[in-house]
Amino acid sequence: VKNTHWLLVDVVAPELIESYIQKLNTLVFRLAGLFIFLALASMAVFYRSQKKQLIYAQNLSEANQKLEHKVSERTAALSSMAFYDPLTSLPNRTLFEDRVEQAIASSKRHKNLSAVCFLDLDGFKQVNDKYGHELGDDILREVAHRLRLQVRETDTLSRHGGDEFVLLLQEEASERALEKTIQRLLNCLIIPFLDSNTGQEINLAISIGVTRFNGESDLKYADLIRQADSAMYQAKKAGKGCYAFYDPSLAVLQSTTNENIKHIEQAILAGEMQLYYQPQGDISIGEILGFE
Repeated sequence: VKNTHWLLVDVVAPELIESYIQKLNTLVFRLAGLFIFLALASMAVFYRSQKKQLIYAQNLSEANQKLEHKVSERTAALSSMAFYDPLTSLPNRTLFEDRVEQAIASSKRHKNLSAVCFLDLDGFKQVNDKYGHELGDDILREVAHRLRLQVRETDTLSRHGGDEFVLLLQEEASERALEKTIQRLLNCLIIPFLDSNTGQEINLAISIGVTRFNGESDLKYADLIRQADSAMYQAKKAGKGCYAFYDPSLAVLQSTTNENIKHIEQAILAGEMQLYYQPQGDISIGEILGFE
């Protein structure tokens, strides 16, 4: 039978046989760390006046290698699903958070300048609605590719969800170097995207919010994301297609505005608001003509 063998080994050789069961019981063991055999039968014999173990075994090395290969492939696939975005192959939120936490720890030790950037495509929803999700996915993949070319291997670009990306820039040499990197990110999207089916060019831009950290504060991952997100909205208010650094004073103003809006909404739901119209009249004829 193919891949079957008669093995004559010393009974007391532990480096050759890890464990065995006499006679018809099956036995799995590793020989010299290279081959795996399944013993189908064994018996004690005397060979040249010495007690030996005669084992009829089948070599399972090839089958085992195939199994290990399948397990390895499956493990890699599960790892990819757990830590990478399936559309763009970029790190997902889980992996990005881990990288940021490591960067925070490093900045506290070495006091180096790093930054978290929040990137949002301007006008992508309209493109997605007009041309369909298939083209939208193609554009997102192309955006990821272009952005990735503008950063270093030590940096981490992640898809945050939808048309949002986040970027960790580690150990920047200076504020000027940081700004140059951000400007490259804006410039790489100037070239229009092309619809391969119609040949039509599609123009998009990106708004970027940036928050910096250098180990001098106790900022956590959630704080950096919130600050970068706030700065991104400031960039959109400034006209889109640009970047803005996180400004604590603007953040307080935005927080106050959001709180006021929340109070107004609660008052409307509670029936605490009343609407009054101011009459518009013509004094010459003494009549009310309308309201405002």
